[in-house]
Amino acid sequence: EKNDATEARLKALTVEAKRAREEAKKLKTEMDSRVEFETKQVQRELANERARSAKELAWFQSEMREMSAACDAAVAAAREEAFLAARTAGEETARLRAEFAECRELVARASSAVSARH
Repeated sequence: EKNDATEARLKALTVEAKRAREEAKKLKTEMDSRVEFETKQVQRELANERARSAKELAWFQSEMREMSAACDAAVAAAREEAFLAARTAGEETARLRAEFAECRELVARASSAVSARH
């Protein structure tokens, strides 16, 4: 009787151990599946974030190229304007010097004429 009870208990424990192993296996499969799903989701989010960052970087680089080109054009225009203004100022200065020399010449002649009369 004691042997039968021990044997029955051993069978019950064996069945319980088998059930526990199956439950553990099932839980491990569920956890593996969940981990795989979460991993793939994180990888998708990272890929989306990389793509978004790449788009933003491309936009920023495009904006920088446009601004750089606009600045280069503005500098070139300012240089051209400064060159033209300097040339015009040089021409105006030469014209004024010529007029001043002409006026001095006229004043010298007038002074000579006045002196010759007296």
